[in-house]
Amino acid sequence: NIILRNLYGVDIMKEAVEIAKLRLFLKLVATVEADYKKPNLGLEPLPDIDFNIRSGNTLIGYATKKEIDDLQGMFVTPKMKEQILEECDLVSLAFQRFKEIQLNGYENKKEFIKAKTELNNRLNKLGNNLNKIIHKQHYEGSVFEKWIVTHQPFHWFAEFYEIINGKSGFDVVIGNPPYVEYSENKFSYKIIGNTYLTYPSKNLYSLVFEKAKKILHTKSRIGMIVQISSVSTPSMETMVREIKRNSNFNWLSNYATRPAYLFDGVTMNLTIIISEILKSE
Repeated sequence: NIILRNLYGVDIMKEAVEIAKLRLFLKLVATVEADYKKPNLGLEPLPDIDFNIRSGNTLIGYATKKEIDDLQGMFVTPKMKEQILEECDLVSLAFQRFKEIQLNGYENKKEFIKAKTELNNRLNKLGNNLNKIIHKQHYEGSVFEKWIVTHQPFHWFAEFYEIINGKSGFDVVIGNPPYVEYSENKFSYKIIGNTYLTYPSKNLYSLVFEKAKKILHTKSRIGMIVQISSVSTPSMETMVREIKRNSNFNWLSNYATRPAYLFDGVTMNLTIIISEILKSE
């Protein structure tokens, strides 16, 4: 119940997604006492969390309803926006049905397969429509099929619609974003710079921090492990402003490489940032 209703995650590496799902399964199994007299040792079927833990590029895609509402241009009509919202509602209903079947103990496997297939089809249709819009708006010079592979767009508003729209965002977002300087020449994907206040910092972790704040609701918390440079160098001024923006409090804990690293093998000075956000985007 907790896993299906409360835990959601995104990573650009498909391998990381599979490892995360496996770790959740192992944790779940470890909490249950096996009964060797019962079939399957008395264990209930493990939940299908393919739609909770997702693969995609969190920096490319639409995160909020406001971003959908703000879409402009000849290729985005009011009718298209209305259709997108209708499709989002259908995805949300399909996701709720998919979870309910599992939580109620699905004995009819055909019913489960039907619900998962319907959810997959609706998500694919919605995602494809949003991909076409963002591609035409910002990446029209590239081949669409190749762009999908290189950019791996992820639309938070669509993938987790019942959270972003129905609950106005997540209660808590935590992460350990990549400490990587962004360069259009080195990256296989191009970030839309004018959509990020922290873009001048040219580091992915500041962009991820900013995106995470967009998917939170009022009086929510965010926790990120980033480089200590995030709050101590002139080049990260936009990151410092982002930490302070719309926040009630910020708690920063700094860690040097001696006497011990925060992570094995990561020889960097790091900072843990925990913030309470007063107002969502």
